[in-house]
Amino acid sequence: MKCPKCGYDNKDGAEHCDLCKEILVKPPEYGRPRTDLYQSRQEMSAPPRPSRPVSSSAGNVNIDNMEAIKFGWEAMKEHLWLFIGIGAAAAGIYGIEWFIQLIVTGGAKGHSFGSVFISLAFGYLNAVIFTLGYNKVCIKMADGEETEFSDLFSCFHLGGRFILSSLIMGLMFVPIVVVMGISAVILKKALILGIFGMIAAIVAISIIIMRFIFISYLVVDKEMDAMDCVKGSWNMTKGAVWDLSIFFSLQCLVIIAGALCLGVGLIAAIPTTSIATAYYYRQLSKRI
Repeated sequence: MKCPKCGYDNKDGAEHCDLCKEILVKPPEYGRPRTDLYQSRQEMSAPPRPSRPVSSSAGNVNIDNMEAIKFGWEAMKEHLWLFIGIGAAAAGIYGIEWFIQLIVTGGAKGHSFGSVFISLAFGYLNAVIFTLGYNKVCIKMADGEETEFSDLFSCFHLGGRFILSSLIMGLMFVPIVVVMGISAVILKKALILGIFGMIAAIVAISIIIMRFIFISYLVVDKEMDAMDCVKGSWNMTKGAVWDLSIFFSLQCLVIIAGALCLGVGLIAAIPTTSIATAYYYRQLSKRI
């Protein structure tokens, strides 16, 4: 060990220079070793995680749409193989459903009791896995947490709440469907009035979808009761309909771009938009 003061070559591990008595090994500050100066081998070898865009306070959330999509893109690249595995699982489950339906119905047309039962059972399975479980995966990525394939299958206890909250939301579409039906009848007699009625109904449907888009996220993240999830999604999206419209329009462009790449681009486009939506949810959830 060479002395930094006089240059004398001391033995390894020496605490003082044999020539000038300079201290070679300084004691740690406050008697405790500093561990913040070093990184573990795992930290140094691990790829950098996508940084989360900075948002404002909960009362006045201001989200940069492009930053959210960029975050989704970076997180997707880090977890691409996980999403490929999720896609393979989805294809496998749909394939199993088709095979069972083929055995039950024998390839005959029509809907028997067994066929309807299988459709409902697999519909519930897909809702729990590829809506709730998938949303949980995306939320954990938005939070910067470690994500595993098994997260897909961790939300079976929340299926009832999700179905009930979805039914409550569906009831809100009933008067709009009635308006659309009336507008269709008026359309034959009063063209302009019927067109305005149709446009108003479409706008109302779009607003309701955006106000309640985060119900499934609240079920997974907060494990709230069905009615509380409906109220929570309504409250957290208050005043954000226009921003959400722009955000989902950008997402549509991402999906279209992926589809134009011979469909292969959807492997990246769909997870990107899913993670971006989870990030958007996380920011808006600060309001409740």
